[in-house]
Amino acid sequence: MSPFFFGFDQYNINSEEREKLQDVVSFMQDNPLSKILIEGYCDWKGTPSYNKSLGDRRASSVKQYLVDLGVSPERIEIISMGDELATPDADPTTAGMERKAQFLVLKDS
Repeated sequence: MSPFFFGFDQYNINSEEREKLQDVVSFMQDNPLSKILIEGYCDWKGTPSYNKSLGDRRASSVKQYLVDLGVSPERIEIISMGDELATPDADPTTAGMERKAQFLVLKDS
């Protein structure tokens, strides 16, 4: 599953990224025993505590969107990675790639 990207200091889901979430919904429908983890990431700008909170809001907004599309909330976990893996003083292109939510499959029986 492809990462889902956000604008600077944003956690809303823009129309360009919604198609990727449809792919996640399709995966979840095709794999009814699977669970996913949504990790929220931030770039290096902002304090660690702010970025941890922003990463949580990013992951939560993606989870809520998936739930609104019919995925059971019990099948989705979230975690904020904040800026823990961000590139210090990254250029704008790199920083833009770090503002994301990433999906991991937790269980597929």
